[in-house]
Amino acid sequence: MKNKIVSVIFLLSVAAAPLGAAEESEPASGPANQAIRRAERLVEVERFAEARGVFEEAARFAPSSAQAHYGLGFALLRENRLEESRQSLEQAVRLDPSHRQALRKLGVVRARLGDLAGAEAALGEAARLDPQDPVARRNHASALREMGRLVEARKQIDLALALDPDSADAHHGLGLIETRMRRPREAWRAHARALELNPEHAGALHQLGVLIGRSGRHEEATEYFTRALEVSPDYTVARLNLARAYRKLGRHDLAIPELERVTALEPGRREAYDLLEGSLWAEGREGEAREVRMQMRELPAQAPGRSPIEEE
Repeated sequence: MKNKIVSVIFLLSVAAAPLGAAEESEPASGPANQAIRRAERLVEVERFAEARGVFEEAARFAPSSAQAHYGLGFALLRENRLEESRQSLEQAVRLDPSHRQALRKLGVVRARLGDLAGAEAALGEAARLDPQDPVARRNHASALREMGRLVEARKQIDLALALDPDSADAHHGLGLIETRMRRPREAWRAHARALELNPEHAGALHQLGVLIGRSGRHEEATEYFTRALEVSPDYTVARLNLARAYRKLGRHDLAIPELERVTALEPGRREAYDLLEGSLWAEGREGEAREVRMQMRELPAQAPGRSPIEEE
């Protein structure tokens, strides 16, 4: 199941969302509240390392403050310190089991660590606590989808769409489920609708490129992948699929810089090294190909993947 997280073709982002209002079961002390407010202001300007230090200070002032531990977990997530983030978010939920934001972020972190069952449990509880929240429904649908529980995922995404019919993200989520159900026409319609609602929806652009590529129209697919990357340059799965399309077209020279960028963005993504080695050999760059092979041997057996769970 963990490999599924790393190799999942559908990359959804964990956005730098605001922390939101405090959801305290027990109010923090005066100094802790002041520290939390200061840290939240640092998060707003994306100074996450500084925010982490201030949230740690808040947690020392008020160790029973769920909001302090939630904020710390959020900052650690933005620093990609996943295991530490998980511990802080789980502590926030222990202190306040109804803390919806902590549950949502905990679902994202667990998914990135390969714990899909744990992610589904957290996201399902967040949706249960706030059944009228379309984002909670959508996130729960994503977890269910990645677990292969497609009928349940479809039910959750339908509920999300009923709550917010003009959500491009929800239509995109529906398209992902339809793809898993092997219904490409329905998937196309859903992603196309997402693009109508948001012409710069990187996920929908990417998925339309995937569907086009599966029909053998690789040149056209590159246009969609390129557009997705114009919107989101660090969208590694789109960049990886762009490289694959170039390779299908015999353009290894164009695939190589894309694959090099993927390995820079996600050093643990083994498949990118494998494709890069092949393209370097195809271009007669034997020394560089051997160097990439050596780098592959040094990769860990398993690296945390990007989360397939969307978060706002």
